[in-house]
Amino acid sequence: MINIPYLGSKLNVRDRMRAEAKLCDTETEYLWFYRLIEIALNGIKWHNLPPEIDERYLELALLFCGSALFFYDETAGFAVWRFTPLGHWDHYREPERRRAIPEMGNVYRRVLTDKDSVIIYNNMTRTPDIVALRYYSRKLAQTDRAIDVNIAVQKTPKMVICDERQRLTFENLIAQYTGNLPFIFGAKSLQELGKIDVLDTSAPFIAGDLTAIKRQQFAEAMTYFGIENSSSEKKERLVSDEVTSNLGAVEIARECRLNARRQAADAINRMFADKLTAPVWVEFNAPKTEIMTSENDVNDEEVDIYE
Repeated sequence: MINIPYLGSKLNVRDRMRAEAKLCDTETEYLWFYRLIEIALNGIKWHNLPPEIDERYLELALLFCGSALFFYDETAGFAVWRFTPLGHWDHYREPERRRAIPEMGNVYRRVLTDKDSVIIYNNMTRTPDIVALRYYSRKLAQTDRAIDVNIAVQKTPKMVICDERQRLTFENLIAQYTGNLPFIFGAKSLQELGKIDVLDTSAPFIAGDLTAIKRQQFAEAMTYFGIENSSSEKKERLVSDEVTSNLGAVEIARECRLNARRQAADAINRMFADKLTAPVWVEFNAPKTEIMTSENDVNDEEVDIYE
């Protein structure tokens, strides 16, 4: 975290402004990073896990490490830990031996095999989502900060170029201008100033366009994690084809995360059937969108998506 140099700091104004801007950049990226993590964690729901299994830790391990090891210990019961592959790999690229690694210290070390443990993978490529989390959080943060900057420059004043000896004169003139006086009175000496140079430092207002881009980027991130979304700018009515056009990509992204977990759940149920009280299974924790078909859909007419 970046420390904010306050007014009492020895840094000059320029360095202070740079540090504060850097702090805003970092905090905005962290905000999006943790928000996407929350969404990803709450998108998966496990059922009938043993009570000693922490579902939150399981999903965190999959999200950041790409895999986790499920096993049974005679003393502690069921556990889900990170692990290190050891020895040879079989013809399906599964490690035959796995060393379980606890989070707290090196007190407990146990080597397991494919006969007494099950590897749970995050997806079919067996990779973590940390790269995607950083990628989308960085894009969203950059767009957010661009919006902040664009809004801030809307209040940038005009710049008057003058000699230092004329500064007080121009300050008095501008004070009369900003005071809404119908007439501005000046001495004859103003004629000696000649042409007054004024620089317009204002920038076009594009925060609305950037907000639309941010909405599309967020929708792209939601699609990656299998969350139903719509990036359309239409606020009240959508054609049903517009609603369903993105559902295919959402569904396949959802299956990428679910299939690996389903395979692990089936292996757990087979290996530990005598120790489990009920079969373990997993589903996506999100409401499914139901699109009502009607004659309007056939004619490509607009249909209400809000009641």
